[in-house]
Amino acid sequence: MPKDDKQTFDVFVSHSQSDRQLAKQVAAVLESFDLDVFVDVDEVALGEKLEDVVWDAMADSQAIVMVVPNNPPSSWMAFEMGAAKAWNKPVYAIADGVEDARRLSGLHDIAVYPPSRADEIAIEIKRSLGSLTDEEVESLKDAYQKIGVSVDRLATQPNDLAKLTREVTKRIGRNVSGEHVLWLLMRLRKRGQLQALRKQTA
Repeated sequence: MPKDDKQTFDVFVSHSQSDRQLAKQVAAVLESFDLDVFVDVDEVALGEKLEDVVWDAMADSQAIVMVVPNNPPSSWMAFEMGAAKAWNKPVYAIADGVEDARRLSGLHDIAVYPPSRADEIAIEIKRSLGSLTDEEVESLKDAYQKIGVSVDRLATQPNDLAKLTREVTKRIGRNVSGEHVLWLLMRLRKRGQLQALRKQTA
């Protein structure tokens, strides 16, 4: 998808202050795969509001990486996770205690990796940002027909878009963001390559 040339963050790393050093280590791994990363308040310029910068960075990102603390995530991290899911962005988690993290509320459907496997997250993110093959585009079209929700409605109903994104992810075997799915559908429709829905939901 087109990006803002002024400021773009491919990956947003969410973390608590106590995990700042680990977050920086994870960011270094992601950056070694040529991903742009927002990881710390050091990114905030003089005169900017932290909340505004963080929000813009999350909105511009194509994926979110959560560095899960040993204690339950803070309310701010929970908010960031909720926002990521609402925007249908791929979310990954890094945790020292993988099994414990998987039991936390909100993480049951998110892939959790130990810090030593941060490179696998980078590889998966790169895959998710890549263009869909012709075969994967056909899978997207089939999933669109199965879900039966129009493109216009998908643009305004995050839950419907999330449902379609999960179906596409299952069919093609790799994560894609909801915004990328929606953009592809809009492009296919504009080109006359998207078949009208056979049956739409109420």
